[in-house]
Amino acid sequence: MINGIIGKKVGMTQLFSPDGTVTPVTVIKAGPCVVVQKKSAAGKDGYDAVQLGLVEERPVKPKNVTKPMRGHFEKTGAGTPPTRVLKEIRVDANGAEVNVGDKVLVDQFAEGDAIEVVGKSKGRGFQGTIKRHHFSRGPESHGSMNVRKPGSIGASAYPSRVIKGTRSSGHMGDRRVTVKGLTVARVDAENNLLMIRGAVPGANGSAGGGPDSSGGTGTGNGGGKNDIDVSISGGHPPANNGISGLGGSPKISAPVPHALINRPDPHTKIDDAPEGTGPPNFSALPASAQPEQIFASKKVYKMLVNMPNLNSATGSWILNFSELRANSEGPRLASSDVSAPAPLRKIDPKYPPTLIKEHVEGEVVLYAVIRRDGSVDSIQLVRGIDEKLDANAMDALSQWKFRPATKQGTPVELEAIVHIPFHAPPDR
Repeated sequence: MINGIIGKKVGMTQLFSPDGTVTPVTVIKAGPCVVVQKKSAAGKDGYDAVQLGLVEERPVKPKNVTKPMRGHFEKTGAGTPPTRVLKEIRVDANGAEVNVGDKVLVDQFAEGDAIEVVGKSKGRGFQGTIKRHHFSRGPESHGSMNVRKPGSIGASAYPSRVIKGTRSSGHMGDRRVTVKGLTVARVDAENNLLMIRGAVPGANGSAGGGPDSSGGTGTGNGGGKNDIDVSISGGHPPANNGISGLGGSPKISAPVPHALINRPDPHTKIDDAPEGTGPPNFSALPASAQPEQIFASKKVYKMLVNMPNLNSATGSWILNFSELRANSEGPRLASSDVSAPAPLRKIDPKYPPTLIKEHVEGEVVLYAVIRRDGSVDSIQLVRGIDEKLDANAMDALSQWKFRPATKQGTPVELEAIVHIPFHAPPDR
């Protein structure tokens, strides 16, 4: 799977939680990206990787693309337009499912994901030892002539040379920097924005152009303040997709708007969506059918919510939700106008040690309604594992609190199918 994306640093801001807590975040314009080249261990390259190109709102003019790079994009055979920034990302053995022209979007990340960011630090030019290496200054009184000088840099008679690696004045910044241990604070898939808790290296407002920080190839000469865009690794791809962040249309030719959390079926007819008149009857579904079929032809969105206390295959709860409409709500609007709900309070279900020892594992599937005030009710069991685990999962979900979803600024209600994994930790 592709476990990364390319983006541009927008700047820093603050997020305020309902209890008044302030979180400093860095806003990244991440993607959309397109797979430009595919490398495989079975081929001449000898390793599995893909080359991503960052699709920008201001495309590259053909006259500004060099002939070698023009041939590189034409050789893909997928009609992929040239991009200013290219970045190679290693993939696992499942990378065989990736095709040239596939999209990589920001919705592969979820709130709470641990990620690492690679960028190019701000260039500081030629700097002295105090600023570059945090040396202490000398005394400033009694005629001292050694205030900001570096001091002795070696012995005299032996070895009569400057030891290699001696810290001295020189060029500062403008180099590749990797920051690990960062956390995703919020994902705005509609606007391709990723808000990361903490600081990210590099200047704001990169205008593109130039090579990227990890050996990528630029197609233009650009004029931005920061030659390099940031590369982000981490996140959790959707459970029903073997390729991280890929979905919808398999090809891309320009930056087009996409759905909020996950791309719905483009052939969906919104006008044919049934109205919500009561709790759905899951017993009418075939035994092998997915519970999400009760949404019929309505647009279905997907959200992955990290739950660190559950050691599962995905490490996340999976919420598939759709707008809950009633006959009296007047004219219908496109579901793509619905903004995402955001979990404000997450509660883990209890996993009794006795059941862990007995290897009682599986997935509990629940149906619930997310109200306009962010509360969760109308919870019913769709598929269970164990009577105790089923009750714990329902009790935990009832305590969740969301920032409500909105449509054109008005809160709306959602109905959701929630998949809760129970898998015993491997060390128990």
